[in-house]
Amino acid sequence: MKNEILATIAQGTLKGTDEEGMMTFYRIPYGTNAGRFREVGAAPTWEGTRDANEPGPVFPQNKSRLSSVLGNKPGEGNQSEDAFHVNVWTPSLTGSRPVLFWIHGGAWVTGGGALPWYRGANLAKNGDVVVVTVSYRLGALGTLYLPGVTDGNMAVGDLLAALKWTKDNIAAFGGDSDNITVAGQSAGAWYTLMLTGHPEASRLFKRSIAMSYPGSFTPISKERAAELADALVEELGCKDNPARIADIPIAEVLKAQETAPKKATSKHHRLAPPSFLPIAGDHGVAERLEEAVIKYSGGSKPLMMGLTQEEAAAFFHALPIPKPIYRVGVKIAGKKVFEKPTQHLLEAMNETGSKVYLYSFAWQSPSERLGAPHCIDLPFMFGNLDDWADAPMLEGADTAKLHQLSEQLQGAVLRFVKTGNPSSDEETWPEYCGDKEMTVIA
Repeated sequence: MKNEILATIAQGTLKGTDEEGMMTFYRIPYGTNAGRFREVGAAPTWEGTRDANEPGPVFPQNKSRLSSVLGNKPGEGNQSEDAFHVNVWTPSLTGSRPVLFWIHGGAWVTGGGALPWYRGANLAKNGDVVVVTVSYRLGALGTLYLPGVTDGNMAVGDLLAALKWTKDNIAAFGGDSDNITVAGQSAGAWYTLMLTGHPEASRLFKRSIAMSYPGSFTPISKERAAELADALVEELGCKDNPARIADIPIAEVLKAQETAPKKATSKHHRLAPPSFLPIAGDHGVAERLEEAVIKYSGGSKPLMMGLTQEEAAAFFHALPIPKPIYRVGVKIAGKKVFEKPTQHLLEAMNETGSKVYLYSFAWQSPSERLGAPHCIDLPFMFGNLDDWADAPMLEGADTAKLHQLSEQLQGAVLRFVKTGNPSSDEETWPEYCGDKEMTVIA
C-alpha cells in the first residue's frame, strides 16, 4: 500500500498523488468564487483532508480555434465558473527549489491550467524544480467592463491572487518563494509580461519567460470595452437591465461572446478575434505594456522569449490560399503580431541592462502547411509528448527527434528558471541585442 502524499498549508491539509514519481496536487483553490463578474474571494479553508489527486475543471469557454493544430482533450469539456485552482508538481515537500509559475494561452478565451497539455511532472522531475499551473477566467467572464456590474479585468485579479498564493504557500511544497519564474505562452506570455510590468505583481517573482508573445494586441480602452459590453448585453436581450447578465445561463453568454463583437459599432471590434482583451488603466494594467515592463523590471529581471518560425500558420493553414501567397501571408502576419513586438521589447530591455534571451523554434511539422506553427514548442518545453499524441501538428514525426529537441528546449528553460541563463557547457545562448542574437532550435 502506497503512503499517502499529504501537504499542509494555511488553508488545510491536501492529499495528493504520485505522477511519474512526482508529488502532484491538483485543484488547490487559490480563491473563492464570489459570483460571476466579481473579484475572486479569499482562499477557502477546510477541516480534515482535501482530495487533490484529480484535475479539476477549466473556466467556461467555447471550442478552441486551434483544435486542427493541437487536437482536443476531454478536460476541455469539464467546465465550471468555480475553477479558481492551481496545480503543483514537486520532487519533495522539503527543501527550497526554484519555482515555475505557468500561465496558459488560448487567445484570452480558451485553455486551462488543469489540461494535460500543461502537466508539469516531467519539468519538475528533470529540473528538480516546483511547477505550478493556474486557471483564470476567460473571455467576457474575465474582462467584461460593465459599470454597475463589473469594473473589468477580473482575470488580472485572478492571476494576481494565484501568484500571491504561490508566494505565500509554495514553501510547503518544497519551493523557494524568493525564486519564482513566471512563464506563459501566447495570451499567457502577454499576461506574463503584464505581471512583469505590474506595480504589485512584479515584486513577487524573480524572472520571466514569454513564448510567442502576441505583442501587436494592446490593452483596450474603457471606451472600447464599454462598447463591446453594450453589444454583448444587447445580444443577450438584457440591455434594459444589464445586471441580469450575472444570471443568464453560461451557454448563452458564451454564444453571445462569439457574435456580439461582430455587431459592435467600432471598427476595432470587427477585427476579432480576439475581442475580450484586458482593459488599460485598471488593476495595474498599463496602456503601454512594454514601457511598464521596462519601468518595473528596472534592469534586474532576466527575460527569456521564444518564437516559432511560422507562428501564423496555425491560424491560416486550413484556408484555401495558394501556396506562394500563403507562405508570404504567414510570414507577414507572424512578423507583425509576434516577431517585431518581441524584438522591440528585448532590445529595449537589453538597453536597461536586463539579461535577455531569444530562441526561434524552427523544427518543421510533417504537415507541410504548418511548418513550425504557433504552439509547436509547448510539448517540447513540457516534455510531455504523450499528452500531445493526438495533435495534428506532430502526426507522423520521428519520435527520437522529438525527444532530442525536447531535451534541448526543456533543458534551456530549466537552466533559466534556476539561474537566469539558459546556457549550458555544450550550448551557449547569446544575449539578445539585435536581429541575429538568437538561438535556433531545429
